[in-house]
Amino acid sequence: MALGSTTWLEAVPVVAVAALLLVLPGAVGARLAGLRWATALGTGPLLTTTAVAGGGIVAGIVGVDWGVATLAVSVLVLLAGCAVVGLLLRSRPEPDGTGTTDGPDDGRSAASDGSPWSLLVGVAVALVVAVLVVVPETARPTAFPQSPDTIFHLGTIQWMLAGHDISALHAGGYASPSGTGFYPAAFHGVAATVAQLTGATPVVAASCVALALAGVVWPIGLLVLARRLFGSGWATTVCAALASVAFAAFPFWLMGYGVLWPNLFGQALLPAALTLLLAAVDGPVRSRSLLLGLAGLPGLAIAHPNALISFVLIGALVVVAALLRRAWLLRSTRRVASALSVGAALVVLLGLSAAWVAATVVSVGMRSSNPPGREMSNAKGVVDVLFLSPRALSPLWVAGLVVLVGLVVLVVRRQHLWVVLAHLGVTALYLAIALVDDGATRLLTWPWYNNSPRLGALMVLPAALLATAALTAAAGWLGTRMGTRFGGGASPEASAGSSRRATSALAATALVAVAFVAATAGADIGASRHSLTGYFSAPADESWASEADLEALRTLGAKVPAGAVVAANPWQGGSYLYLTSDRRVLFPTEKVWSEGGDLELLGADLDRAAEDPAVCQAAARHRVGYVLTGGSSMTDSRGQERRYAGIDGVADAAGFSVVGRAGDYTLYRIDACR
Repeated sequence: MALGSTTWLEAVPVVAVAALLLVLPGAVGARLAGLRWATALGTGPLLTTTAVAGGGIVAGIVGVDWGVATLAVSVLVLLAGCAVVGLLLRSRPEPDGTGTTDGPDDGRSAASDGSPWSLLVGVAVALVVAVLVVVPETARPTAFPQSPDTIFHLGTIQWMLAGHDISALHAGGYASPSGTGFYPAAFHGVAATVAQLTGATPVVAASCVALALAGVVWPIGLLVLARRLFGSGWATTVCAALASVAFAAFPFWLMGYGVLWPNLFGQALLPAALTLLLAAVDGPVRSRSLLLGLAGLPGLAIAHPNALISFVLIGALVVVAALLRRAWLLRSTRRVASALSVGAALVVLLGLSAAWVAATVVSVGMRSSNPPGREMSNAKGVVDVLFLSPRALSPLWVAGLVVLVGLVVLVVRRQHLWVVLAHLGVTALYLAIALVDDGATRLLTWPWYNNSPRLGALMVLPAALLATAALTAAAGWLGTRMGTRFGGGASPEASAGSSRRATSALAATALVAVAFVAATAGADIGASRHSLTGYFSAPADESWASEADLEALRTLGAKVPAGAVVAANPWQGGSYLYLTSDRRVLFPTEKVWSEGGDLELLGADLDRAAEDPAVCQAAARHRVGYVLTGGSSMTDSRGQERRYAGIDGVADAAGFSVVGRAGDYTLYRIDACR
C-alpha cells in the first residue's frame, strides 16, 4: 500500500543521495587511510555507518540536534581520523604481501584491488537487476510492506525526524511508554538523514535506502570480497556481480519479510567487514585494514547485532584458517613458530567458545523468541539448503547447482576453505531451526531469534562466493581453451598472443555470464520478485493500512490538536495515524503493552471513562484526549481483542462524542475526562 504518489522515477535523486551518503564518506576516509580506491569503495559503507550512527549517539548525548551540520561534523571526524591513520603509517610502508595467490582469472594477485572502474561496472550490473526486481513489485517508493513491524520502523524514522535525534540509545522511544530506549537503528538513522537531505517522506526515504542497500552497498561489498579471493579481473567482477543479486533470500526477501530492514542493513555490510579482516590477516596494508576494521565494527553492530555475531563466527574461521595455513607452511623450517600458530588457533576457538557461552547465558529473551518446533519435513529442509529456497521461496535449481560446483572447486583446489566451512555451518544452523528447534538447538540459533528466514538470508553470503568461484573457474577454463586454440605463447608475436589471450578471457567471461543469465532466466529475477509478492500488494481487507485507510487517517488526523494523544487499536491500522498526520498514538505498535499498568487499563476499559475515575486519571497521565475506532482487524486472537475492547467499545459508551468519520474509521473526543 502507499503513502503518497511519488514515483520511482521521481525518487531517483533520493536513491542517489542514499547511495552516495552510504558509500562516499567512508570510501574517502578509507582512501585517506591508505587503501586503494577499489577496496575503499567496497568498505566505505561500513565506515560511513559508524560515522552516522556514532555521530547520532554523540549528538544525542550532548543534546545537539541531528541535521546537516552534525552530519558534516561526523563525516569530518571520520575523515580526520582516517587521515591520521594514513599519516602515521605512511612512514612505515607495509609489504605488498603474498596475499592468496589462488590462480586468479587474469593472472593478477588475488590480493590486488583491481580497477575501481571495473568494480563500478559490476555494481551497475547488480543495480540494474535489483531495480528490475524491486520496482515492478513495489510499484512506487511510497509503498511499504504490509507486515506487523512496518509501522515501528516507519514510525521510528518519523520520530527521529520530529525530534532531530537519530541516536540508537533513544531510538526505542517511539514505541516505548518511557519515550526512550536502545534499538539498533542505523537503518532508521540513515533513512532519517536522507529525508533531511532530500525532503523525502519517511516512507520514500526508507524505500530508497533499502534499494540502495540491495543494489549498491551489498553488491559492492561482495564484489570487493570476491575480487580479493578469486582475482580482480573482469571474470570475477562480472560473475560476482551476477551472484550478488541471483538469490531471492537476500537481499530481496528481507525488503518485504518482517519487515527486516535492519537485518538487511547489517548483512549488506558484512562483506566489507570480512574484506578488511582478510587484509589484516593476509596483507597487504595489514595495520591500516585492522584499524579500519575496528572502526567499522560499531557501525556493523548498530546496523544489527546479529551481523556482528555473524562476522565474529565467520571471521573466526578466517583467522583460524590463516593460522593453520601458516603452521603448515612452517612445519619443517620453523617448528616453534608452527606450534605457536596452532596454539593461537586453539586460543581463538576457545575464546570464541567462552564468549558464546557467556552471551548465551544472558540471552534468555532471544532464546525464547519465536514459537518452538520444527517448521518443515526433512526433504523440504534439504531442498531449502541445496537450492537456497528458505521457507516458501522458489528453489533455485541452476544457481543451487552452481553453488555446489563452487564448493567442489574450492575443496579440490584447497583454496579458501573457510568459505566452504561457513556455508556448511550456516546451512546447519538453518536446518537446526527448520527441522528441530528445541532447547538444545536454541543454544546455537538465538542470535538470529530462532528465525529461519534470517539464517536463510545469511546462507547467501557464502553461497554467492561459492557461485562466484564456480563461474570464475568456468570462465578461466574456457578462456584458456580459447587462448590455446587461437594463439599465444612465447614468440616474436608474444605481444599479439597476450592480446589474444586477453580477448579470449573477456569472450569467455561474456559467454559464461550469458549462459548463467540464460540458464537462470535472468539471474532468477522471477524468483526474487516472487519473494516480495504479497508484501506490497495485499488486498485492502488483508492490509494493515490500505490506501483508503491512509487517506482516511490523514483526514481525521487533521482534526486532532497538536500534542494530543489518540487511543487506537494497533491491530486495526490506527497506528498509522502518526505517519499520516504526526499525531501520537497511545499504542504505536501491537507489541506495546504494560501488564497491570495504565496501558492495560486504557486498552481494556477506556469505554468506562464516565464510570471509573481511574480511567480518566490514566488518560491524563498519557495525554489521551481522543479515540480512533474502525479498520480491519489483523488478529484472530481473542486475547488480543480483549486487550483493546475498551477502545473498540467507545461507540456504545457514554462520555464520547464523534469528531469526524472517514473511510472505515471514526474519531471520538473523550468528553468524560474534560
